Amino acid sequence: MSEMKFEDTTFPLDERVEDLMSRMTLKEKILILIETSPANKRLGIPKYYHGNEALHGVVRPGKYTVFPQAIAFGSMFDPALMEEITEAISDEARAMHHHGEKVLPKEADRPFGGRYSGLLTFWSPDLNICRDPRWGRTGETYGEDPYLAGKTGAAFVRGLQGKDPKYLKAVSTPKHFTANNEEHNRFSCDAKMSEKTFREYHLEPFRIAVKEGHPAAVMAAYNAVNGIPCHENKRLLTDILREEWGFDGYVVSDCSGVARLWDAHNRYEDPADAASAAMNAGVDLECGGYSAYEHMYVEFLEKQIEAGKTTEARIDEACRRVLTARFRLGQFDPDEDVPFSKIPLSVVGCEKHRQLARRAAVESMVLLKNDGTLPLGKDKIIALVGNNAAVCQFGDYSGVPLNRPVSPLDGLTAEFGASVISVPWKWRPDAHTYTPIDAAHLCSPDGRPGLCGEYYANAGFLGIPKVRVDEKIDFAWNDQMPDGYITSVQYSIRWRGELRPEVTGVYLLRLRWSGSMPCEKPTVILDGRELGQEAAVPLEAGKAYPITVEYRKAADNPSVHLEWAVPDGDLADPFAEECAAAAKADVTVAVVGLGKEYECEGHDRDTLGLPPEQEEFLARLFDTGKPVVVVLINGSPLAVPEVARRAAAVIEAWYPGERGGEALAQLLSGKENFSGRLCATFPVSEEDLPPFDDYEMEHGRTYMYAEKTPLWPFGFGLSYTRFAYSGVNAEKTPDGYGWEVSVRVKNVGDRSGEEVAELYLDSAGLDGQPKFRLRGFERLRLAPDEEKICVFRLTEEDFTLYDADGNAKFVPGRYRAFVGGSLPDSRGAELGAAQGVSVEVEV
Repeated sequence: MSEMKFEDTTFPLDERVEDLMSRMTLKEKILILIETSPANKRLGIPKYYHGNEALHGVVRPGKYTVFPQAIAFGSMFDPALMEEITEAISDEARAMHHHGEKVLPKEADRPFGGRYSGLLTFWSPDLNICRDPRWGRTGETYGEDPYLAGKTGAAFVRGLQGKDPKYLKAVSTPKHFTANNEEHNRFSCDAKMSEKTFREYHLEPFRIAVKEGHPAAVMAAYNAVNGIPCHENKRLLTDILREEWGFDGYVVSDCSGVARLWDAHNRYEDPADAASAAMNAGVDLECGGYSAYEHMYVEFLEKQIEAGKTTEARIDEACRRVLTARFRLGQFDPDEDVPFSKIPLSVVGCEKHRQLARRAAVESMVLLKNDGTLPLGKDKIIALVGNNAAVCQFGDYSGVPLNRPVSPLDGLTAEFGASVISVPWKWRPDAHTYTPIDAAHLCSPDGRPGLCGEYYANAGFLGIPKVRVDEKIDFAWNDQMPDGYITSVQYSIRWRGELRPEVTGVYLLRLRWSGSMPCEKPTVILDGRELGQEAAVPLEAGKAYPITVEYRKAADNPSVHLEWAVPDGDLADPFAEECAAAAKADVTVAVVGLGKEYECEGHDRDTLGLPPEQEEFLARLFDTGKPVVVVLINGSPLAVPEVARRAAAVIEAWYPGERGGEALAQLLSGKENFSGRLCATFPVSEEDLPPFDDYEMEHGRTYMYAEKTPLWPFGFGLSYTRFAYSGVNAEKTPDGYGWEVSVRVKNVGDRSGEEVAELYLDSAGLDGQPKFRLRGFERLRLAPDEEKICVFRLTEEDFTLYDADGNAKFVPGRYRAFVGGSLPDSRGAELGAAQGVSVEVEV
């Protein structure tokens, strides 16, 4: 038995934590309070780096299953599946944590090795709301409804953290608390709003997740709310989070969020005062590393205690909270005592998880329009075209898939065989428009399309690299690693191969980049000649030119893009080949949409439309007169009225994960049926939205308050079959503490399918209240002619409304409860959603 109680697993957790703290100096306690917490050799405390990501799969280090992006999870309307997915994610994290040395190269950081390699502490989920679809991080959210986001987020937390009464399988950290909704000024934004909006909208998903999911951590937001930055907002982080909601975990800062009080919000002349202000407000753990001070807490807290601006008791409180989570992860216990240590490495990327990724993609894709063209018969000739047809777009905060991901081209080829005619995307509108040099014009040394990339886990091209073939150099990694092998802050990449032009002429070659130091600019060597950042180069068609590109990452927001402008010639009409294929085919499937170059952390959107070249491309396809099925790959709502008007069918596929192409193909063929529902409103135009910086929800935001008719409404989605609602009834529950709304749902079509029954309460008759509020939903799988009774239980909480001052009040009276396949307004019915039924609820 150990002489130190904290090492003895027979003692209660709180006694072990207190024993360890009793042996620590003030400085040692403060060093626990940073996300890159170093080892304490004196006490045998291992180093631990918090801050991995698991938004839709583990990000690093190594390779994992990549699930659909978070906004797709919202469109599943399926918390049970969400919990199953995060159970799989944390299984993979635990397996790699305990056994990763078997697959990680020696150069890679071990689970306690480098920044972002803690593995078991995840800054997920993102419970901010799609307040405005122009926000660049909309794809990380579960949509625009606080109830849906809260229920989905609570399920995420439960699945990730596990159900063991003693140990956490992983730490889930809902973020960014709260009202984080802008990228262009995210470090200094002051979100001004009424108390009603604050309570009803921005706090609600966090409240539900904390109450029902019990996360071990919460992350604060960069922005201010009504003049008070979240990182020093004691009312938010202590009064509401802890005292009102009972949160008992630790609060972590967003990275350098403490420093932003000083250098962005300009709240303090002395950065030390920013550190003590955050500590006093309730920030326990600091993520640093992106400001003038690596870690504000380490730099200043001892001095602030001496100055009387914070207390050692507050340091102890923070240390206790952080250490409790680390003990619950099993960091101080033998592996054999931790049940999750027995999860085998074979679970990572296993067939069960691959099928789970496919199922999530199937459930999340939304059929927005269908004139009868879908499903597609196997006898149809299909032209597959578009910028996202042959690629796998995963969205932000994505890991690297262990298994080969399935693109739409892969999926349709497997499902429909030789009837698929694929045309590569090679948009070049004129000789002075730059586009990425794609695999059709690149050849690796072993003859494969693309360039051979050598990835080094350092900035100096040292050691043995990880080698892979990249179809093009067109990367914007932002917060992600370029490869699962790399976990270090700095890295370097060398690409080699040949450039093979199609036409003869003078090309403009350009290398765009960020994240590299000025003294270490990336280089391009073409045919033995080092080029500048941009150069005019004469090239001959059919000739192979040796090319080498080198890039060193040493700063934030890394990206690198090798592009060219092609001279006029045979490619003067950029869409001629696609239109010719469409004219010959029975139906065209156009897979278009966005990627991280348009929407991501740090980058808001200026417009909700598709990029101009894609709009021109689709117009040309529509003009062929053949039916066009438009598949949208994106992470936030799009304003595409012409697509809605002219396409034969429209599918919102979001960023569908590693099995997205397979799921899409199975839905197109009818092997699977559509059941996804929009978790955010698609407006007709950005002109229908309030100003971006207007945070007042009552000014026309979301389905709750919008006055403009949307292109497609929240909750909407079609199926290959039809559902009917009847027999709705509302009555008091036998215990007298709630109400039950029951409804009969029947499949009246000729195919099996899943219906999402949605319950809304109409409170528009009450002054200042939303038109409708989602208060329940349930997935029902029904065979043709099968019917089920769906029962929703309502409590006083569902009839508790906020007044203008943010006071929650139970408001008795007569409410209309509506249950159907979309919102109870006319738009969903116009578009073909199942007609719902309503009933009065006497409260």
